Amino acid sequence: MSRKALALIAAVAVFVIAAISLSTRTSPKGRVIVNCTDEYAPETFYTFEFTAEKPGTLKVKLQALDSRAEIAWYICDVDKKTFNKALNEGWLSGIIYERGSGGASIQVEVDIDKSGTFTFAFVQVNRLLNSFKISVYLEFIPEG
Repeated sequence: MSRKALALIAAVAVFVIAAISLSTRTSPKGRVIVNCTDEYAPETFYTFEFTAEKPGTLKVKLQALDSRAEIAWYICDVDKKTFNKALNEGWLSGIIYERGSGGASIQVEVDIDKSGTFTFAFVQVNRLLNSFKISVYLEFIPEG
């Protein structure tokens, strides 16, 4: 191959890499807060704190391996420490941003319309069950 052909191929390759790099940077990307499967006891709150630097969407996926599970979830617009204080002192309802419940499988997208620190919490409310595995996936996707 001639030097001109190699130079043209190199220039095209650099252009393609630059275009891919720029498109990756400007596309909205989510931030995974948690992605795990673990043993969770009934009637115990499990919490995950996250920061929204601008409005966006929180993707929530909870999947219990026992079909008899009943999961309640909460998004509160406070940090984890304040959430735990509110839970212990009985004023949780004053800090709830969004909540929901379902059976053993929950998959929702919640619009977060402001920036700030939030706590996602869930609890397995069927007290007749022992501890069992639940898969937890939370991802925050900012607007834009």
